[in-house]
Amino acid sequence: MDKNKSLSKSKESLSQNAVNLFEQVRQKIVLVRGCQVILDSDVAALYGVETKRVNEAVRNNPDKFPNEYMFELDRQ
Repeated sequence: MDKNKSLSKSKESLSQNAVNLFEQVRQKIVLVRGCQVILDSDVAALYGVETKRVNEAVRNNPDKFPNEYMFELDRQ
């Protein structure tokens, strides 16, 4: 019986962690020119890395990211 309770609590904990992560991601989404985006700095924070590492990963692995995955904003 203790093993079943332990598994149940473990599943509940994983489920709650997933909900928390989903909420963290949802809060990072912003609307830019009608598109939902997440800033590279926010992606880096979610993964616990520096922003430049996210940008390096995209630049060094273009086959793993769709063309519209990343774009740069300018003052115009």
